[in-house]
Amino acid sequence: MKTMKTILTLIIVFVLALAACSNAAVAPDATVTPATPTPLPLTLTVEELVGFWKDVDGYIEFKPDGTWAFATTLDALKAGTLYAQGTISVEGDELTILDDICGSLIGVYRLETKAENKLTFTQVKEECVGRRRLPFLERIP
Repeated sequence: MKTMKTILTLIIVFVLALAACSNAAVAPDATVTPATPTPLPLTLTVEELVGFWKDVDGYIEFKPDGTWAFATTLDALKAGTLYAQGTISVEGDELTILDDICGSLIGVYRLETKAENKLTFTQVKEECVGRRRLPFLERIP
């Protein structure tokens, strides 16, 4: 029986020593930092905008010549019963808007996210107090 206690004691000491050594061998490396992915630059073209879109206030049609029209319903837009119309230009990730309500006062919006059928924007500059905001656009099939 004394031999069995001695063997059991030696096994416990061996397991504890092994555990202590293995914990000491694994020290955290303070120089390792996780990699941060670099976001791809967002760009936009007039051609990507061509078609019908829904925004927070109604519907917009962008045309290949850089003109656009806005109405509160899709039926009104297709019928030509417009609330506003104007021109757009795109440079990189910024969309510049002019319209017949605000005249020469421009609105500049920066593209924040771009998915297959949805674009989100933040306002960079808006000279016209009465212009409708442009937080997002969802493509209408």
